[in-house]
Amino acid sequence: MKDSNINIINTTMELSDCRDKWFFDEKYDCWCLEDVLYSPKADMPAFQRLSIYAPKAYMNPDGTVNRAGEYCGYTAATAPVLFETNAAGYMQMPHKWLGGPRCDGEKYVHRGMIYVTAGCRGRESRNEAGEPVGKAPITLIDTKMAVRFLRHNRAVLPGDWDRVISCGVSAGGAMSTLLGVTGNHPDYDEYLREAGAFIDESDAMFASQIYCPIIDLEHADLAYEWCFGADVKCEDSPVGPAETMTPFKEALSKKLATRYIDYVNGLALKHPVTGAALRLNPDGRSGGFYDYLMNLLGESATKFLKKKGDSAADYISGHYTYEAPAKPP
Repeated sequence: MKDSNINIINTTMELSDCRDKWFFDEKYDCWCLEDVLYSPKADMPAFQRLSIYAPKAYMNPDGTVNRAGEYCGYTAATAPVLFETNAAGYMQMPHKWLGGPRCDGEKYVHRGMIYVTAGCRGRESRNEAGEPVGKAPITLIDTKMAVRFLRHNRAVLPGDWDRVISCGVSAGGAMSTLLGVTGNHPDYDEYLREAGAFIDESDAMFASQIYCPIIDLEHADLAYEWCFGADVKCEDSPVGPAETMTPFKEALSKKLATRYIDYVNGLALKHPVTGAALRLNPDGRSGGFYDYLMNLLGESATKFLKKKGDSAADYISGHYTYEAPAKPP
């Protein structure tokens, strides 16, 4: 909280102190409470923040809840809460914002739900002293801590906080999965106490939305090397200054790719139509599994090109670029 460049609207863990911080967004027709710090012991305040978005009918201009407000068949007391973690690649990630990259929050709000988006620490997180603070299960701990923080403040928030639905994509999908199956599990109590979470609150989910979760990291790493091992640029992925593929990296990549072939063949997969065995040959680029996968990719690419029409050429040539909306720190 020492970095003045990081916008944080709360000075305590009580959102009753932040009634004057709600603002109305004309574009999305909703009330917003952004950049809320959910941890009293934040190592990485830029990432341990969340934002809350509520339909117009659920809030009063003075920042209090309009309990009688109705929208899309819900009231401010019955509206479900969609809680989305922005974890990606198990890296530290900020919370999302309406109109920002990978954010569909406006769709939930326009259907009468409360939308909450939370950031989290990740595998590269280091505190001010340079010490690593992102080792697993910290991403999940941050996510649980944010849920507990919100439930601690339910009295001054719209929504039914017994009906919280987790949501996430990729590593966020993994977090949504884990939120769904580890609610209030005592294995995490020590981590939560150390992080300063509200221990008396619940982090259990009513339901979970799970999209392409990255959970089986061991085999995912094997698959990555099998798929991208020949592409030095993809393979290197430098964090700082550009690095080079060392002999060790090349040897490790090849070994992992070979292990993926063994893994696939060990699954004893069969073609869903013909029943033929789907296997990878030792070269990793032939066999029934490879042919079946290439056919699926070809069908997917065909559908994509038909859908994009004339703009498809920009994607193919690599001229398409995505510019994310700017957001202040």
